[in-house]
Amino acid sequence: MKILIVALAAASIASFSVMPAFAAPAAPSNVWNFDDTAITTVPSAFRGTITASNITAEDGLTVAAYQLVDGKYQAYGAETKLIGYAANTGVTISNLEEPTASEIADVAAKVNAQQLILPNVKMSLDSGNYTAQVEPGLYLILVTGSNTKIYNPAIVALNVNDTATGKSATNPSVSFNDYFDYPSNAYLKSQAEPTISKTVVGSSENNQGDTVAYGDSVSFKIESKIPSYSELYKDDSLVFDITDTMASAFEGVTSLAVKVGTTTNVPATSGADKTYTVTYYTDSTLTEVAAADKAKAFKISFDKSYIRDNGNLGVEVTYSTTFKGDGNVNFAENKNSVSLKYTNSPEVDTHGDPVDPGETKDNTYHYTFGINANIDGQDETQPNPGDATFTPIIKKVEKDGEVTDPDTGVTTTTYKALAGAKFGLFTDSSTTTLIKDSTSDDKGNIQFLGLDEGTYYLKELEAPGGYSLSDNIYKIVIAASLNATTGVLESYSITTYDVTNADDKATDITNQIGTASFTNTGTISATDGSVTNAIAPSTITTAEILNTKLASLPATGGAGTIAITVGASLGMAAFLTVHVVNKKKQKEND
Repeated sequence: MKILIVALAAASIASFSVMPAFAAPAAPSNVWNFDDTAITTVPSAFRGTITASNITAEDGLTVAAYQLVDGKYQAYGAETKLIGYAANTGVTISNLEEPTASEIADVAAKVNAQQLILPNVKMSLDSGNYTAQVEPGLYLILVTGSNTKIYNPAIVALNVNDTATGKSATNPSVSFNDYFDYPSNAYLKSQAEPTISKTVVGSSENNQGDTVAYGDSVSFKIESKIPSYSELYKDDSLVFDITDTMASAFEGVTSLAVKVGTTTNVPATSGADKTYTVTYYTDSTLTEVAAADKAKAFKISFDKSYIRDNGNLGVEVTYSTTFKGDGNVNFAENKNSVSLKYTNSPEVDTHGDPVDPGETKDNTYHYTFGINANIDGQDETQPNPGDATFTPIIKKVEKDGEVTDPDTGVTTTTYKALAGAKFGLFTDSSTTTLIKDSTSDDKGNIQFLGLDEGTYYLKELEAPGGYSLSDNIYKIVIAASLNATTGVLESYSITTYDVTNADDKATDITNQIGTASFTNTGTISATDGSVTNAIAPSTITTAEILNTKLASLPATGGAGTIAITVGASLGMAAFLTVHVVNKKKQKEND
């Protein structure tokens, strides 16, 4: 995943602070448009090379030099002389030799907003550095169009000296040798763009991914850093917004806390000391909702003055939410996203809003499991429960008959699906803590949704009419493997054991009766983190749980059987009658 970086902290060059770079100004040209007194073409002997280094070449990047201070020349017979310097039109510098940071910031802002068009030249890449041939003067170097960095502006100068040019560089009273106290080469500094990370706190798997059950509480931590902005960036241009969007299976925001630097639990305030505001939303479309407990998204917007006052300080946001569940089970991921929008240009539009702020994102992935459920509900090519091609993991069956192979003489028992058997899923081997129940359907499937990875125990609670209730206990183990870097589910398995006769049901795994394993070789979008699953052919051995019919009286057998049954009933009635009469006579005699 591509990491975005931007440098916005002030740095020093010579006697003033360097301002962060900004969006592209007017396209530079290689043609000078100087308006010198008396001289329209500066002799080549006065020209020299300026250099900008520490710039990484990339497509779309432009390095340009903007002339702030221009030399003035005069012809003395056949000889041209430099007679002084002057700031170009629109440039206000009180001391041409030592411009202040605010003066440079004002010029750079105007150039950036295309409110000031200065003589400029596009610098060319030459042996790892960017160079240009210019006449004597003071220059502002700007780098624009980088997709990876923002470079701080730099100041360079091309001075005149008699030895280098072979010309007189003085008027009758003033020497212009080495007039500017700046070198002709600049090392452009850059800093990392603010990044944002979102991690799962207390995950059973890793920081970027987790396995959960319906009803679980999940906690998150978001980390970033407020950039440091110089005076080039006016307050109206400053933005630092954190927007968190949860998967639809999550609902409600609790325990939201913001830490800036070493200050914990920074409150959301308003007025003169405003820090930030929090807005809650119902879903990813960012429709506002008043109650945080119903929210599926929120945005923390830091105040412009607070951003300026807290540059270079880390930001940490923590909160919890509840995994309600929405049917996304197994490989169907529940993706949580966070994005950061931040100022990377001092420009504002006609409404005073920042122009095209930078943005960076991060994601976490959450999985819950289902027994006899969709392998990946987002992939229509995967079989669903009820499909003819669906292979169940656990199935309720009854004996259907016996088939004897005429060649080998081997007799095989056949089974068929049995509906109406109610099962309970427990967390303990003594089957006292019930978490879910399910009744087998007409295909014998017993379905449970929203399970975390771990160990469960299955027991029949109610048998279908005419069948005996089973006392058997089955252990079910769900195991998962998430990618250590991305948090995306790579594989999971569900294994069933019959532990009915085990001395220790909690640890016994000797009598395996069924297993299922699944593998994903999908990909993740570098743009938004969405996952495209590619499920390998699964390996499933169905665990079949048998129910037995209750014993019953024969439905046939002839008149003899019926006569015996009736005779026995009449004999019992006669015995009871004689017994009652004898008891009555004995009582009367007494």
